[in-house]
Amino acid sequence: MGFVKAKISALLFFMCVLCGCTTTTLLAPNQVSGAGIKTGEKVIITEQSGATEPLIVEQVSELALTGRGADGEYREIALDDIQSVLVKKFSAVKTSVAVLLSSTAALAYALDRGGAGLSY
Repeated sequence: MGFVKAKISALLFFMCVLCGCTTTTLLAPNQVSGAGIKTGEKVIITEQSGATEPLIVEQVSELALTGRGADGEYREIALDDIQSVLVKKFSAVKTSVAVLLSSTAALAYALDRGGAGLSY
């Protein structure tokens, strides 16, 4: 039974860390130039045609979004051709809170099990 609890605890830990690491925001094309998208951010562009294009942003202008695609090639996509932009941002604060909570839960579990092998 302890093995199953350990697996569940590990799964919960990784879920907390993964959920805490990244925040996503969906933007309409008219929000792109003023939304504060920064150089180096990872975005996923959905074009008017329905095609999606992952991009690492190099420049945002009033007319286009430019950067490197998944294949490393330079891309310039006109804002008129964009249906939406999904912006992924790493959140150090959320990650730190997730790690702290997970570590606390693991410590509480270990103490409940008799001190995790500590002898008195």
